Amino acid sequence: MVLPKGSAGHSGRRSWAVTHLPGARIRSCPPRGGHRNLLDGCRNAGLTVVLATSGAKSDLDWMLPRIGAHDVVMGAITSDDVVASKPAPDLLTAALKEHRLDSARTAVVGDTVWDVEAAQRAGLPCIALLSGGIAEAKLRDAGAIEVYEDPADLLAKLESSLLRTLVRRVPRNTRR
Repeated sequence: MVLPKGSAGHSGRRSWAVTHLPGARIRSCPPRGGHRNLLDGCRNAGLTVVLATSGAKSDLDWMLPRIGAHDVVMGAITSDDVVASKPAPDLLTAALKEHRLDSARTAVVGDTVWDVEAAQRAGLPCIALLSGGIAEAKLRDAGAIEVYEDPADLLAKLESSLLRTLVRRVPRNTRR
């Protein structure tokens, strides 16, 4: 989840929940490009990232360094932290609760129908990426609000995306 920096209390932040990092699923496969740049772009836009992944907590040990995200991610919720994983909303609702996030100011980014369905069930809008190999129509049918080719495409269009509108809604006096 991505949250604006410096907002009053965590519950006042805008956030983006990354339900997982596409392309970083298997240790032996190289991650698809653009993850780190997108995360940096979100941070530079005043957002904070919380990872919500169906992977185990131990997967974070290789996943975050593999994409160079360990210093950008504010926190993480894994399947070890919840009873049910995606498409159940448990990962996202746990992330909201643990990081005291305002669900009205949170968006999810993912690349599977399960990511979109989990976001829908948690009452959160979802931005989908085609880099997971799922057709745009299926992602939209599941409820994706926006669909981008991959992290690089979302970053290139960040200014006009739902993520950027989350930052724009933060009162100026709460930004640092």
